[in-house]
Parts: sequence; C-alpha cells; structure tokens
Amino acid sequence: AQARALDPVLRDKIQDLALRSAGMFPLERRLKHFAVSRMTHGTEEGQMELPEFVLWSDALKDPILSRRIKWGGVKNPSRAIEKALRSYHADVADLLDLCRKSIYFEHMNDLSQCIRTLTKDPDIVVERVKNRLDINYDAELSAGY
Repeated sequence: AQARALDPVLRDKIQDLALRSAGMFPLERRLKHFAVSRMTHGTEEGQMELPEFVLWSDALKDPILSRRIKWGGVKNPSRAIEKALRSYHADVADLLDLCRKSIYFEHMNDLSQCIRTLTKDPDIVVERVKNRLDINYDAELSAGY
C-alpha cells in the first residue's frame, strides 16, 4: 500500500530529473514491419518489436506521445515477499526496488548530469549504487543483468 502511494511521487521526481538532464523514457512497443530479401539463412517477411525512446522534454509537448510512455510499475506483493524470503532472510527493509523507475540516456554527460542533480536533491537519499559501467564490474556475477 505504501509503495502504491509513493509511486506517483517518484514518477514526478524522475520526470523532473529527466527534464534537467536530457533523459528519455521507453515508449510502449509497437510492431514494426520489415521485409528481408537477401538473408543468408532465408528469413522471410515478418514482424519485429523495436524499442523506442522519447526525450521527456519532447513528450511534454505532445500529449499523444506522453501517453505512450511505458512507466515502471510497483512490484507485485507476492514477488516482493518471495524476494524478501529468498534474498534478504525475510527482512523487508532490504527491499529497495518496490517502485521501479528508469531514465535512459543517449550520452554519458547526460547521465552524469542526472546523477549530479539527484545527489543534490534534498528529497533523495542514495542508498546504493550499482555501477555496471565500471571497467572492474564482473557481469558474470549477475548473468549480465
């Protein structure tokens, strides 16, 4: 119940961060048609989902586009209980991702700007950082996730 109440507050916060740092959000996927004519493995005409992203600053100007944004949701209660039991010895205080939100960036300097902005925000407390861009990060530890 608390996570559902907090979700719109968090959404407002990430929208502000995205606006200040050229952040993007994913759009609901639509099927894109394509025809393959000279593939060596003989692929025929078909459909493929292509991810699309929109700058939040552009979505603010276009209500139709902004309605297509795929916002992260609140973790299902049964999944939260499962994760607390399996990963945190039933300590729900360790669940940090009940309201999942993401901002995407095309350029590293935009990502850096967002990090600088959020660390200066008095409403935000950074509990943990997973820097998977660090050259020393071992992706095999999380199966690439």
